[in-house]
Amino acid sequence: ITSGITADDFVRCIREDPKQKDLLYIGTETGLYLSFDAGKKWQRIESNFPVTPVYDMMIRDNDLVVATHGRAFWILDDLSPLHGFKDAMLKSNQLFVAEENIRIMPKIFEGGFGDAPGKNYMATLGIVAAYEVEKSPEGNIERQYLDTGQNPDKGLVIRYFLKDEPKEPIKLEIKDADGAVVRSLTSLTAKEKEDGLDPARNDVAVPAAQGFNRFVWDMFYPRTSKIKGEDFASQFAMQGPMIVPGEYRVELTVAGKTITQTTTVIKEHRVKTSDKDLKAQLALHKKIFDKTEEGIQTVNSMRDVRKQLADWQERASEHKDVVKQAEALTAKVRKLEERVAVPDLRDGWPDTFNNGARLLSKLNTLSDAIKIGDYKPTDQAKEVYEHLSKQVDAIVKDYAALQKGDIAKFSALLVTKEKAHIIV
Repeated sequence: ITSGITADDFVRCIREDPKQKDLLYIGTETGLYLSFDAGKKWQRIESNFPVTPVYDMMIRDNDLVVATHGRAFWILDDLSPLHGFKDAMLKSNQLFVAEENIRIMPKIFEGGFGDAPGKNYMATLGIVAAYEVEKSPEGNIERQYLDTGQNPDKGLVIRYFLKDEPKEPIKLEIKDADGAVVRSLTSLTAKEKEDGLDPARNDVAVPAAQGFNRFVWDMFYPRTSKIKGEDFASQFAMQGPMIVPGEYRVELTVAGKTITQTTTVIKEHRVKTSDKDLKAQLALHKKIFDKTEEGIQTVNSMRDVRKQLADWQERASEHKDVVKQAEALTAKVRKLEERVAVPDLRDGWPDTFNNGARLLSKLNTLSDAIKIGDYKPTDQAKEVYEHLSKQVDAIVKDYAALQKGDIAKFSALLVTKEKAHIIV
C-alpha cells in the first residue's frame, strides 16, 4: 500500500473520492498523492503545488480542498478528468468535460480597463485588482493577478488528450440541446504557427499540442465580424450573447474522427431568475447581435465600393466625367456610412466624444445594458432595440436603392469608358 510514496514520507490524512470508487487522495508531510486502484499504487500530485505538510483535505462540489501547514489553502478545481481515468486511455485521443458547469455572468467592469502590456487594473463593485496579461500564440489572454487571489476560471473548462501532434488543425465545437452550433473553434494552421495568428481569424484558436491540452470556453457566442480597414471603427467587435442554462454537447474532431461529451450548464446559486426570463434575455441579445452584424456587413460593402471608386478616380483620370461622378458617388456612400459609424477616424481618436454616438455604438451600449445582470430585459430595452433596428433597416434600404440607382449608372459608364464595372 506504499508503492510510489517516498520512503521517508508519512501520511497525515486520506480521503476517498465520493464519485469514483478506488480513487484515493492522501496528504503527507511533503505534499499530495493520489491512487486510482485503492492504494495499490500511488503517484505524486505536483503541478504548482509546493512541498509542504498537508494536514487535512475535503472534497466539496467536485473540488479537492487542501489545508497545508503554513502555505495556505489550495484547491484542485474539477476532479472530473480523474473519474474513470485509466492509463490505457492514453493510447488514444480523449476528451474530458465536467458533468456540471456553473454559468456566471461577468460583473460590471470585470473585464478590466484594458489588456495592454505591463500593469492593468480591474475594478468591480469597489474591488480593485492589479494584474498583468500574457497572450498565448492562440490569442487567449491569461491574467496574472498581483495583489489578489486567482479565482477559478469562469466558463466551461475543456480538457483533451492528443496521442500525437495532429498534422491538420483540430476542431472544437459546442452545440446546444437542439444540435445548433454555439461556438466553433480550430487550432492554428501550419502558416499561423510560423507567422502568428491570422488577422482575418475572427476568434481565438485552441491548443493542439501532443499530450494534455486545456481550453476555457467563456460560455459566450462568438463576436461579430469587424469593419474592414485600419481606422478607429475597424477596432469594433461586439461580444456575442451568453448562453442559457441547459444541456450542451462538446465535440472534438481530430483527423476526421469526432469525440463527444455532454455537460449541463446550471445557474449560479445566487441567481433566482427563471430560465424563461434568461431565455428572453438571450433572445433579445441575439436580435441586437444579428442587427449589429447586418450593419457591419453593410459598412464593409460600402467600404469596398468607396475603395473601388477611389481606384477608378486614379485609373480613369483622363475621363473627367468618370472622376466627377466617382467623387459625387463617394460622398453619397460615405454619408450613408456616417449614419452607422464614424469612418476614416485616426486610431486613438475617440469617435463618440467628438462626433456623437452612431448606430453601432448605440447598439453596443444596448447590448451592455441588457447583460449587466441575470434578469429579463426591460420593456424600455426592447423599445430601444426596435427604434435602432428600424434605423439600420432604413440605411440598408437606402444603400440598396443607391446600388440600383447611382452605383449601377456609374458602373454602366465604366463599361463604356473602361470595359469594367463596380463590383458590389
